[in-house]
Amino acid sequence: MKRTAHSARRGLMVALGVAAAVLVLTASALALKPSWIAERLLGQLKAIATSSLGRPVSVEKLDAHWLPRPGATLTNLRVEGDGNEPPFLEAPRVTATVQLWPLIRSLGKDVRVSALKLDDTKLNLVRREDGTWNHESLGSTRPESERGASVEDLRIRDGVVNVTDLQAAGGTAAVVLRDIDVELMGLGPGLAFEGAMKAALAASEQNVAMDFKVDPLPAGKLQPGQPVPEVTLHLRGKDLYVNAFRNFLPPRAAGYFTGGRMDIAADVKTDQGEYALAGHGSARELKLRGEPASGSFAFTSRIAPANAKAAKVGFT
Repeated sequence: MKRTAHSARRGLMVALGVAAAVLVLTASALALKPSWIAERLLGQLKAIATSSLGRPVSVEKLDAHWLPRPGATLTNLRVEGDGNEPPFLEAPRVTATVQLWPLIRSLGKDVRVSALKLDDTKLNLVRREDGTWNHESLGSTRPESERGASVEDLRIRDGVVNVTDLQAAGGTAAVVLRDIDVELMGLGPGLAFEGAMKAALAASEQNVAMDFKVDPLPAGKLQPGQPVPEVTLHLRGKDLYVNAFRNFLPPRAAGYFTGGRMDIAADVKTDQGEYALAGHGSARELKLRGEPASGSFAFTSRIAPANAKAAKVGFT
């Protein structure tokens, strides 16, 4: 009995030793030839970005590394705009981390992105002359079968959103959000999606905060009769300068608000197959059609996923 137990322990030790040797040899091979990681990681990142956004993606430089975690640093990531529009997204530095076990098991052939971090990212939004936005066409040019890539963790630090409004006379450009910090988890089909964001809206410090959770999304478009994913969202804004976002309001509403500041809180939840929005706020030094005003307000809306553009917001 003792001999059997001893033999079993010895066999286990030998197996662990062989496994450790394989891991060391594999890690050494990958470390000596990091271009294996670089080539496959670059292809994976381009596939994720292109399949998700439907726009050409370019990277000026990619440096692969094995330590402290396998991955790479990308220089000047760029997602092109549509036609003569500015680049949709620019990030001078991106750090990508890959999953260790698939990389080792496949001898460097299976490169799966687990995390992305983008620094000093710039997002360029364009409202075209016909009233549509450049982000509305994202992902529409790719077949459904090619939209399967996923990322476990995405972080953005010190981001900026620029808005170009071609409906205005001559076109206007303005920084709408700055000091943007975003953390997203579970990007991809079949994954529970959640995240948080903080940003500064026409302010020297962050004054907007949002967090949300979304149940796993279907692989394709939502079909009639299919239950909508559960969504919860919380948005808070403090000391918001009205003129900084009035261009985002419907034309009729934008004509009412001509100045002032406000605090706002809004929540979204899923209710009977629709998304219910409810919020409230307070305004001071507000100007309605040029006349001074102040006070509190509330707003509600119900959004049907199949016809979101038809949703209307009621104010009291």
